[in-house]
Amino acid sequence: MKKIINFINKNKKACIILTIVFFICISTLLISFLSKTYALDGFGTINLSCDNTTIFNTDSINCTITGTVASTSEVSSLSAQINLSDNLELSNVTVDSSVWQGDGEEGDIKLYTDSNKSGTFNIVTFTVKPKGIIYNAETKISLSDVKFYEGSANNYKEQVISEATLNFEVPTFSSEKYDLTKDYIVVDTKSISNIISSINTTNCNAYIYNGSTKVTSGDISDGYVLKVMNGTTTLKEYELIYYNSSSYDLTKDYLIESTSDINTIKNNVNVINGSLVINNNELLLTYNNSIIKRWNIINITSSKYSLSLSKDSVIIDSSISESILTNFSINRDDVSLSISENKLNINYLDSIIKSLNIITVISDTYLINLNAGYIFGNNIDTSKITTNGSVSLSNNKLTISNSNGSVGTLNVISITSSKYQINDTDNYIYTKVDNTINSINQNLNVVNGTLELNNDILSIKYNNINVIDYKLLYIISNDNSISDSKIIVGESTSYSTFISKLTFKNLDYEVLDSNNNKITSGNINDNYKLNLYYDDTLLDTYSLILEYLNINDLNVSDDNIIYDIPIGTTSSELLSHISTSGTITVDTKSTSNVLNTGDKVSIKLSSRTVNYTISVYGDVTGSGNLSVGDVAKIYQFVRNKIELNNYEKLSADVTGDGNVTVADVAKSYQFLRGKIGSLK
Repeated sequence: MKKIINFINKNKKACIILTIVFFICISTLLISFLSKTYALDGFGTINLSCDNTTIFNTDSINCTITGTVASTSEVSSLSAQINLSDNLELSNVTVDSSVWQGDGEEGDIKLYTDSNKSGTFNIVTFTVKPKGIIYNAETKISLSDVKFYEGSANNYKEQVISEATLNFEVPTFSSEKYDLTKDYIVVDTKSISNIISSINTTNCNAYIYNGSTKVTSGDISDGYVLKVMNGTTTLKEYELIYYNSSSYDLTKDYLIESTSDINTIKNNVNVINGSLVINNNELLLTYNNSIIKRWNIINITSSKYSLSLSKDSVIIDSSISESILTNFSINRDDVSLSISENKLNINYLDSIIKSLNIITVISDTYLINLNAGYIFGNNIDTSKITTNGSVSLSNNKLTISNSNGSVGTLNVISITSSKYQINDTDNYIYTKVDNTINSINQNLNVVNGTLELNNDILSIKYNNINVIDYKLLYIISNDNSISDSKIIVGESTSYSTFISKLTFKNLDYEVLDSNNNKITSGNINDNYKLNLYYDDTLLDTYSLILEYLNINDLNVSDDNIIYDIPIGTTSSELLSHISTSGTITVDTKSTSNVLNTGDKVSIKLSSRTVNYTISVYGDVTGSGNLSVGDVAKIYQFVRNKIELNNYEKLSADVTGDGNVTVADVAKSYQFLRGKIGSLK
């Protein structure tokens, strides 16, 4: 003993190390082996032990059954039944043939011995193996009907135990928040960390993958899955399904919508790894053809009023009464509407599920379309709108409010013109002589709308909705004689000829003489009047002007140059070719009344003034004659030494071929030398 104590004192460090190693070995044995001993009722025990405590995959586990009795007792035979949970299978049941006779086929152990056994003795060894990957399931081995038979035939005792069970540890995972019994999980958040923290695991771990990539932060999206793993083995894989909506309360079993196309409901529900289907007034959330969630669709619409479910309001254009209910449509028989305390109640299964404040907006002056979202009128006066809320006008929008703030807006559609007179109460527009959409568009300003002309009906459109139609009123002339408030009649025109040249669209008319007497025959004289009427309302008055200008027997260019005038032509001779109601003025440099190239002729009419420039044959210098200077100037132009203006070019073209060439130089020179008597 002293030697042992001395050894310990001298080798304390080594002893400490040996002690640690000992406990590590003991701990390892405890971790690696699963063993349990059961006492029989009268004498002895039976022990069931396996070489691993945890089981989940295809690895085999070896087990042994041994027995023990006191030295004062002997066992001559025994029996037992090995039972396994459904997820295990039994194999390799081997009896210790050195001790026993008999067998243990299919776990049914029946053994006996010629030499009775006492103390500890082997019974059988066997192997168990999982039928597949095991998780979240009770996994055990149990012994039933265990019996030891003691002594000889003269001293026979049967000993029985009622319990002999050995439970294995398996991976387990659960969630208090999510249902893990399917191949998908409907999660209430997109946060990866929050999803993982909601999964409780033992002997395994939960991860989120996007394809083959493990994702540990951020939000899930389409294709993300949750995997529960033991090491590198995937125990279970779940598709992650998420849905939410900023428009609907998805915790209810119904959705309320006011859109006329219920298919748009799907656009207001966000879904990850699932599909939305609308069928028979139900919105279905599906995954792999399985219905995960369903909502009854309650669709309430109105072709007359403005519904805003998000603002708990409905705007109507009449007083509040039960009669307004006829202007609503509902898609379900189990839904009804009622009115109480100025509220529109939506009733579902005999319960009020939503109440809408009823706001009235009424006007006898302006055209209101609440469903389309507009009010039509020019220079809208809000005092002419009756409401139980309030209205305000800004930036061509009418805002409707109640005590909770703005509940809706109407776009203000208006039409104005600096040329046409437009009244809110009129069903027509008098456009004078404009009768095409292009000309009308130039003189109309339409806010929040577009114009469309068809069969002399001018329509204002808003989002393809017809807001209002105007009958188009106009007068046109086939000789373009109408300008401003005058009509140029011409000379010696009869009443019937005058009227035949005009087209009156949706207008009545009368012609008045200078004494304001109505005429229907005879000739039109200067300063007669044409009055235009619509429904006995005088719209416009035109003065009739006898005005004409005829110079058809003179050559006039597009830029008002009178050309081909012979040398020596006088002003009086020129005027004899002009017939006009206007006043003619000739501005000439000549003192002899002979016309020169560059002289001006001005004809002043009542409606306009027309100016002409004179071009005399051969007179390029504007002297009234053809001289050496004219020949020289033509020659310099041909040689590109100088430039000529248009009326000078017409004078220089004495050959009349439309060009100024050396031939014109030669002809003018011949005329100057008297070789030819005329330039014509």
